[in-house]
Amino acid sequence: MRFATFLLSLFLFVATCAAAPPIEDGSVLFVWNGLQVVQDYTDSKVTHVGMILNVNGEPYLYESD
Repeated sequence: MRFATFLLSLFLFVATCAAAPPIEDGSVLFVWNGLQVVQDYTDSKVTHVGMILNVNGEPYLYESD
């Protein structure tokens, strides 16, 4: 039963990714509620930020360090 659930989840994930529209160049992505230590230090729910840049037609995620 677990294997069937895994396969169904994998299928739904792949189908969702294939149907998703492309992310535009310069899109900014935010992660909320990531690491508690970052939330405590910054006093913010946003714990990570990244930007999508398309290079030769391939999307790359550039992240802050």
